Amino acid sequence: MTQRKSTQKGITGLGYLYKRDRNGRKIPATSKADGTFWLRARGADGKTTDRRLLDEDGRSVSDLALAKALQRRQRAPFLTGSRIAELEAQTAEAERLRKKQENEREIAEPPLSINAAWAEYLRAPNRRQCGEGTLGNYHRHWGQFLRWLGKAHNGARFLRDVTAEIAEDYAAHLTASGESANTYNKHTTFLRSFFALLTKPARLDGNPFAEIQRRRQKPESRRALTLDELRRVIQSADGELRTLLEIGIYTGLRLGDCCTLEWREIDLVAGALRREPRKTAHTSEVVVEIGMPYALRAILAGLPREGRYVLPGIAERYLKYPQGVSKSVMRHLRDCGLAVHEKAGRGRIQPIVRVSFHSLRHTWVSLQMERGTPAALVQKAAGHSSPAMTEHYTHIGAEGLRQMARAVDMDFSGNGNAGTDMAADKIKALLERFRRAKGEKGETELEELAIKILLERLDKDGE
Repeated sequence: MTQRKSTQKGITGLGYLYKRDRNGRKIPATSKADGTFWLRARGADGKTTDRRLLDEDGRSVSDLALAKALQRRQRAPFLTGSRIAELEAQTAEAERLRKKQENEREIAEPPLSINAAWAEYLRAPNRRQCGEGTLGNYHRHWGQFLRWLGKAHNGARFLRDVTAEIAEDYAAHLTASGESANTYNKHTTFLRSFFALLTKPARLDGNPFAEIQRRRQKPESRRALTLDELRRVIQSADGELRTLLEIGIYTGLRLGDCCTLEWREIDLVAGALRREPRKTAHTSEVVVEIGMPYALRAILAGLPREGRYVLPGIAERYLKYPQGVSKSVMRHLRDCGLAVHEKAGRGRIQPIVRVSFHSLRHTWVSLQMERGTPAALVQKAAGHSSPAMTEHYTHIGAEGLRQMARAVDMDFSGNGNAGTDMAADKIKALLERFRRAKGEKGETELEELAIKILLERLDKDGE
């Protein structure tokens, strides 16, 4: 076949097919000499270029029949004289080469596998920092998703195999399993952030959980406990569990903060507790200030100071497995005869929790409000945010701490009235006496010793 040459006014020919020998010299395409085929032709920009012809494996072509086939395929659009067809052909060729390169990369560098995803998540420099307890929850969320994935879509090997359809299936599974809106939202929110963080190493085209909407949560607050219930709960407990419950009712702190309370955060003499809540520690630097009643100060003064935490045994358990401590508290509440669960309503499988450790926090807030503590002080101490309130109260003063302490200064132990005003007056008087005393011990140690001595006197006198 006679080759049609390109003209100056259009791109209508097959171009010029020729060979180059090992020294790079041009020789006719029909030459018997060894060489590789090249195609000289004018491109869409009007410029004439020389291109080496390559087969599907990217190797130079040395067979004449194959060279002519490639010539016809590459130059077919130019024979029609259609610029659109020419551009489409170039686009198709570019896409073919792109996919070929991607396939080669997949073989040389496989994408992130599902089994290796958690380890990659832990190594990610931009991973949201959190405590061991929260990280443990995340690991359980991931494990639950993997178990479901292995049963419902066992063909998924790489993280990018998880599609938006699979994400929708899992969301539907959580709902059908009777998970509460709160649990559902925690699962899907974690998975959304998990896939977002691993987008680059997993070579994801998009986040499969990006379109999963949060479920609307119906408020299911814990109820406050009555004073009789509080006495029953505290008096029937012992050891660190009892102290944990006492800290909860006297401070209104959440379970995690009570479990991991540190001695450096407590000022027994001033009657103040200052702590950065675990729940908001990663998003803000807010430190709550809580006034401690004399009853709690007396309880803490009687504890041994061994190490960092006020409750070392419970702190160790909580940091390893938070749910374990929570379950122990729930079991104790049930043993005290409290109805901790309410029967589930329509469309829900799991029962509703009405009484838990968090009920102590509700009780603390209720007592504060009932006894006249300003709402802004309570809000600040509880660690709740409200721009309108915090704009006026940026710090809780000494009088505010004292008022807060007086609101819950009562005895739940059944061992006398260590939290009454009479005990408070005696503690104050004894502190004054020791402040004036001279000795080798520091002032703080003397004051704490005064509280311990007073406790012994109260127990002895039956006051």
